[in-house]
Amino acid sequence: PNSDKAVVSTQSTGEFWCVEAEEAYCKDCKSIYSSLKYTKDHHIFNFDELIKDRSLQANHRIHMCPKHPEETLRLYCETTNECICRDCTLGEYKNMKVKPISEIIGSHRDNVKVALDAVQSKLKPLNQSISILKDEEHEMKDQAKKAQNDIKTMIERVMKAIKAREQHLLNTVEQMKAASVSQLEAKREELTVAMQSTQAGCDFVANLLSDGSDVDI
Repeated sequence: PNSDKAVVSTQSTGEFWCVEAEEAYCKDCKSIYSSLKYTKDHHIFNFDELIKDRSLQANHRIHMCPKHPEETLRLYCETTNECICRDCTLGEYKNMKVKPISEIIGSHRDNVKVALDAVQSKLKPLNQSISILKDEEHEMKDQAKKAQNDIKTMIERVMKAIKAREQHLLNTVEQMKAASVSQLEAKREELTVAMQSTQAGCDFVANLLSDGSDVDI
């Protein structure tokens, strides 16, 4: 629309939406827009219709031909599995098997649905396998944690036993040392007394020999 009235109407009271242009229009703009050569085939819907059926916009969106930008993709080449426009059929697709998209879309949707169902049917066993793997992973982690705790407990118990054995051996050695030292001290005391007695006897005899009379000797 080129009129100021149409522009103002579009900005203030848009009631309709053009799928191809992705713009909103008022009632007056829609009438003008639908009569123009390049836009008369566009799909224009009331907003209420779009709200009720959200697929309308996606189903009627026009895709332009990349090779012929002014032409829409309305045909399907079954030979090359490509969407093409009318001008494409005049060139490289001239002798190929071409049908309107509207004629083959039903079977293509069915084929896609079958493929989708086949993939979705494999999702359940995949999810089950993932769930099993998660359970096994958790079990493995739990077992590893238990094994680590068991090892720590065993090491602590062994270290405690070794410490107790060490203390027992040290005490035994200390007791043996004390008993041996006591015996050695007693013998040393006994020998000291004997040595002192003998030394006293020796001193007496030596003095007797040195200073005593014949009678004393």
